[in-house]
Amino acid sequence: MKDEFLNLIEQVFGKDGAIVKLGGRYSDQQLQYAQHVGQSLIENNKVAFLEAETGIGKSLGYFVPTLLYLYLQKRNGNNIKPIAISTFTRQLQKQIFLKDAPFAKQALNQIGLDTSEITIAYRMGRTSFFSKSRTQLACERILFENPERKNELNNFLRHAHISCDSGTGLISDWLNDYGSFPEGIKTTDICLLARQQVDNDAYLLHLQQAKNADCLITNHATLINFKKVGIEANSFSAIFFDEAHKIEGICQDHFNYHSSFKELIRSLISTYKILPSVKEIDSAIDLLSELQNSISSRHKRTKDNYITFANSPEDITHYFQIIDKSSKLLKKASNKIDKYLEQSELEAETANALTNFDYAARVLEFWKPKQPYPHIISAIHFSPVIRKMSLATINIFGSRLMAWMCNELSDKAIYTSATISDNKSTLSFKVIANTLGYKDEEIGQQCSLSPTRYGEMNFVLSQKKINSPIQTFDDEQTEFDPDWLNNVLGMIEAAYDEGGAVLCLTTSHHESKVISDHLSHLSSLISVHKRNTALNEYLTDFISGKVKILITSAGWEGLDVRQADGSQLIKHVVISRIPFSPPDDLLEYFYNEYVKFKMKDGKYQAQGISWLNQVNNVVPKLKQGLGRGVRGPNDKVKIWIADPRMPHSNSERANSTLMYAIPKRFLINYSKASIFGEQKTEVIMI
Repeated sequence: MKDEFLNLIEQVFGKDGAIVKLGGRYSDQQLQYAQHVGQSLIENNKVAFLEAETGIGKSLGYFVPTLLYLYLQKRNGNNIKPIAISTFTRQLQKQIFLKDAPFAKQALNQIGLDTSEITIAYRMGRTSFFSKSRTQLACERILFENPERKNELNNFLRHAHISCDSGTGLISDWLNDYGSFPEGIKTTDICLLARQQVDNDAYLLHLQQAKNADCLITNHATLINFKKVGIEANSFSAIFFDEAHKIEGICQDHFNYHSSFKELIRSLISTYKILPSVKEIDSAIDLLSELQNSISSRHKRTKDNYITFANSPEDITHYFQIIDKSSKLLKKASNKIDKYLEQSELEAETANALTNFDYAARVLEFWKPKQPYPHIISAIHFSPVIRKMSLATINIFGSRLMAWMCNELSDKAIYTSATISDNKSTLSFKVIANTLGYKDEEIGQQCSLSPTRYGEMNFVLSQKKINSPIQTFDDEQTEFDPDWLNNVLGMIEAAYDEGGAVLCLTTSHHESKVISDHLSHLSSLISVHKRNTALNEYLTDFISGKVKILITSAGWEGLDVRQADGSQLIKHVVISRIPFSPPDDLLEYFYNEYVKFKMKDGKYQAQGISWLNQVNNVVPKLKQGLGRGVRGPNDKVKIWIADPRMPHSNSERANSTLMYAIPKRFLINYSKASIFGEQKTEVIMI
């Protein structure tokens, strides 16, 4: 089968292959990539790492071999388990399902293979789907205050009902058609919740289709939560993880718990108001309120930001007894709620409260002063400025559980992205292999491919005399340096003056607002992505040309927009600042505690771990952001980087690793970058 399989890949991706005959372009790098994918599927190794920059045609490069593999297995009468394709963004899921999958089937048909028996389905989480009852409640709430909006809200409600009964049931369909929700409505107001009675027939149909599919298109969070969402162990013969560089962050969100006492108590109060018969919740509220007051009065004058077993063993042991008692009360409450759910249909408001209740219960359950492993630490945390008190349990190596999860779910895992190799001149995937728990696993196929010709990038960098972006930072607000801010504003205006759509990528909603507030003279031409709204809501006006400048912190990855006729839209990408994560004093503390346990010079080592994590996260994100402008082979984009920390050459020691974010084929152009505000070009590559 091996020779036939690889030969069929050649027939699809070769110079005179099916893709070319169907009007596509030949790419030697795409052929190489597809061959690596094919080898990964048929060899015995459990893990592979395949890097392919934008322009390779990565999604088609793994989807065609996937269909070929399934076809051959079915033809030969083998009982083959499904293959899963997992992505981070919904945009990529949609592209694969609606564009790549039909084209891949067409390509196989072109070489004489009948793919009609290969079934493809997607699997999304509940929050991607409408809840009819919650949508009804959201509309009624707004209508009570604004009766004049009756027609608008009835139209929205009618769409939701039709979609749930006979359409896809997906919330994103509304955004694709209309661009934004009615004012006052957010995704979190209208989606299906975990404990809610399902009132969306399309969601139930989607579950059935997913269960019977040969190829399942899903997302990382769904697979990481596979037990909770009802996916059985050993379900897949292989899983492709596209956008694999995002997995570490998702694991950290999934395996770590951090919540303030106020949030915990507020969640329990909202649940108790709805279910007053569950007295255990009330008892837990009393215990946690007393504990909050006790800790506050005893430690309010302390300079420490953390109380752990290491620095306050007696206190923390006493606090744990109360937390443990509260946790046991909530377990009893949860059992009562489960019995209640067996007999009653869950109202939308109750489902919302129970979602918060479940998280509060998990925070208490996992908080233990003495954890079984040194890399898992629990603490009571005080924020540095306003001293907000929280419970936190952090597994600093939580992403290493990924390998275990994949071994539970699948025979093999294939990780792919434009940015997953180590930031080194030689090919290596050691960092991501260790990060995801494959330190002792033999790695199979490995590659890093870059298109020789695909689009064009030119660069404008900042003068080194410009100050760094952040002036002050605390847990309430970030103050930006005026010198840097003027530099950003100047770049945006210069990009707009040159003509073409401008995408400005920021690192927070607050930063986006600060920048837009200083561009009030261009307000009619600017869309600013606001907090608690979907980026899709702003794209209709941007694509139509109604607005010329889109400012967002959510467009670094997955944003693939073109004009209505398919031609290039974004001509300028302004990077306001390097997307380093904000300082996380809690994580820094936990790194220190872990390293103290393992080594003598704890502080130095911990800072090294923290810096490596920052760099390993920021380079892929920056590279993805640069790629938003080149989405086609003939696209030309100008990249404006307003952050003076971006090196002018790789001879600069400080931040030189950031140079790995520049696609290899554009390094010569980067060496000729203009310096904003200067007349001459002076960037030297070594």
